[in-house]
Amino acid sequence: MESDRPTRSRLTILGMVPIVVLLVSLNVAPRLAGLLGLSKALGIIVAGVLTVVGFFVSRAILRREFSQGESA
Repeated sequence: MESDRPTRSRLTILGMVPIVVLLVSLNVAPRLAGLLGLSKALGIIVAGVLTVVGFFVSRAILRREFSQGESA
């Protein structure tokens, strides 16, 4: 029977979410800003905002995973 505790690989993947979001958004946001006629600096600012959002989302998911693991 499988336990409800989060596995090490799952926690590793969730911990990498902000890094992946940062890399993707740093690549895509300036190009998208250029296509929309905005400055690339604005695209980089958007990338930073997306990274912060990704960090907090992954942190909330990790916190929920640990709380479920402890209650089981």
